[in-house]
Amino acid sequence: PLLLALTLTGCAQPPAGPLEFETGERAEVTAEGLHRVRGSRVDQAWAKPDADFAAYDAVLLDPVEVSYKRKPRSTHYDRTNSNFALTGEQLQDFEQQFRAVFEKELAASEHYRVVSEAGPSVLRLRPAILDLVVKVPPEDAGRDRSYTTSTARMTLLLELRDSLSGELL
Repeated sequence: PLLLALTLTGCAQPPAGPLEFETGERAEVTAEGLHRVRGSRVDQAWAKPDADFAAYDAVLLDPVEVSYKRKPRSTHYDRTNSNFALTGEQLQDFEQQFRAVFEKELAASEHYRVVSEAGPSVLRLRPAILDLVVKVPPEDAGRDRSYTTSTARMTLLLELRDSLSGELL
């Protein structure tokens, strides 16, 4: 949760000034017309050059989507796969904690308020955990101890859309 909170702290405030985009022949642009943002507080940021984030003062948070990098182990006897599945309870807890941290950071924002419905000045946030790899078996795997250099890894994706038009920003 700490890493997530630190990441979200950088997202809870609107940009201080105009975004700087990569330009020229070598500029990275997605099929949706998003340009790579220079000097972002996150690892990678992409946006439409004409997006006006100052026009938004509220956010609508969609449920977090979680997907594994590869199919998790079906049993703890499968030694060829080091990716464990979260139990239903663990996944539900993970999603609740994710949402709670998101809502806490956004509630602390001086610019954005959290709302429950779409509207003219509302950004729809779609968080996703992609490529999740869980390296520690669930508690019921029959082991007393697990040794690993890291417990999990994942990619956090946050998609921002206009809540009324659905336009990807």
